[in-house]
Amino acid sequence: MRGTRPTRWPPPPEGPRDDSTRSVPAPDDPQAGPGLQIGPDHHADVRMAEPYRTGFDLRTELRVLLGRVAWGDHHRRLAAHPVLSGLRRSVIRRWALAADEVELDPGDVLLREDRIGYWFFLVQEGTAELVKAGRKVGQLGPGDHVGDVAILGFGPQPALVRATTPMRVFVIERRAFFGLIYDQPVVQRRLLPDMAEGGFAAKVRELRAAATADWRRVARSWPQPAARTTPLSFTVVRPGRSVRSSGWPFPTLLLGQPSGPARPDEVAVRQPVPWPVRIGAGVVAVAVLVIAGFAYHPPMMVVTPLKPIDISQDVTVTGTPVHGVHGRYLLLPVRLDRPSAWSALLAVASRRRRFPIRGRAPSVSELAEVRRQDEELFRQAQQEAAVAGARAAGIDVHAGGDGARVVQLAGSGGSLALRPDDVITAVNGAAVHLGSDVERLVRGHQGAGASVLTVEREGRTVFVPVPLPSGREGQGRLPVVLETRHASFSLPFQVSFRSRPIGGPSGGLVYALLLADMLGSRDLAHGRTVAATGAVDSSGVVSAVGFVAEKGEAAAGSHAGDFFLPAVQAALVHQASLRPRGVLSVDEAVRALLDQP
Repeated sequence: MRGTRPTRWPPPPEGPRDDSTRSVPAPDDPQAGPGLQIGPDHHADVRMAEPYRTGFDLRTELRVLLGRVAWGDHHRRLAAHPVLSGLRRSVIRRWALAADEVELDPGDVLLREDRIGYWFFLVQEGTAELVKAGRKVGQLGPGDHVGDVAILGFGPQPALVRATTPMRVFVIERRAFFGLIYDQPVVQRRLLPDMAEGGFAAKVRELRAAATADWRRVARSWPQPAARTTPLSFTVVRPGRSVRSSGWPFPTLLLGQPSGPARPDEVAVRQPVPWPVRIGAGVVAVAVLVIAGFAYHPPMMVVTPLKPIDISQDVTVTGTPVHGVHGRYLLLPVRLDRPSAWSALLAVASRRRRFPIRGRAPSVSELAEVRRQDEELFRQAQQEAAVAGARAAGIDVHAGGDGARVVQLAGSGGSLALRPDDVITAVNGAAVHLGSDVERLVRGHQGAGASVLTVEREGRTVFVPVPLPSGREGQGRLPVVLETRHASFSLPFQVSFRSRPIGGPSGGLVYALLLADMLGSRDLAHGRTVAATGAVDSSGVVSAVGFVAEKGEAAAGSHAGDFFLPAVQAALVHQASLRPRGVLSVDEAVRALLDQP
């Protein structure tokens, strides 16, 4: 269940399509509509176009191996970009393996507004314009970058990016992008200059929280289907024309072109090697190769889906009436291994998902600490799932806190004297406990003059005046994103969970559905097998997790009819026997279960 850094891997092979599968415009196709609705009766088969390949290709693997020591024009141009300048050559080589150098013509679209973020761009030459809602809002030039915010936050692209002059750019696919920046704080600060020192994880959480609201806004503009339709299939094509770079060593190996036969007068006469010597050398070579294959662990992680776990008997509730569960609720764990060389070859041949890792191997104590943190994260997910499940069942949950922390300034929030990480403790002298208290108190003060916020900032108390909203903003709303500091919840019952050796937050959704079934007045499962994955907060919002494709395979193998997962990831599951149900909240998943016969 633990999330891990994604990177580039081969997609599932494209098999023959039947008549029930039709092609639709890709998200970056100029003919595409405003968006694709992936609802309960729909799923999309997203296929990545070249350069991603399926199966084992010796020439490709040699290119990757030699790319770890190569240094040519491609690498020098990458190293000259402001985002990567000053980094070690080993780091630049990692980026070079993932970055394709392409050219674009004026009018070519790099990214489309309100679409999923598939690409990250580093601009070398040329300019592009940023267009939002049909209006130009900015421009990109040499040394700029774009696409990182949508990828890191799993949110929609904030603006359309269109070339205005001939351009040359480096383009990196989103899964490879995660693997490149996770251990590079210098690059993180250059991409996100407004984050606090060491605050990359917090900034990513902030972006993903904002992405939930953005996807809801986008979903409201999507056309809703009038009736059940066939599955959708589209291909995501990398923008631009590839540019061949010079400077690669060993062209014969890389390109598969022989240098030509030697002339007869250049061939030396040699005595044949005796057969016993040949056999002995072959046996020794095979033995060394076998031992080395088991002893050497290449720098990669392999993802393996495990057998789903039925948790319908894992939860005990006391202090309130509950009813029995008539069905199965499946928790979908996965395992991450660092394989031996032979196991790695088997993983490549079987097209199992792989991720490169860099740096020194972690010590035993470091691994134990990571495991402890993951298990603690799993326990926290269970507690938040209990709150979300109780609320979905209609049980009143008392919430508490000691202030509202400013997560992000939105819209015209820059006109206020607030800063990120400020904590609002009072409005006009009235204490603030929850993030929602601020909006309620400001709205209640309208007509009595400007409000004054009491704010804790870096150990000091400051007072921030808030002008009266006007025009369309005159609804008592502050243009800021707030969260409750030190949130606490009081449940009117006691709940305990069976201990499981699992880490990560992605079990939250299935536990929330189980508790909603146990605490509610209606049977949700109806004898069915329900599989689910997704992180859930105490308000019931479902957010993205890792490895949903592998979890979908495990769910299909356990004969689950419905697979609930975050709405933004529903298009990643393609099993024919499984119906993926993308949801934004626990309430939406509960309604979907109740609506089924």
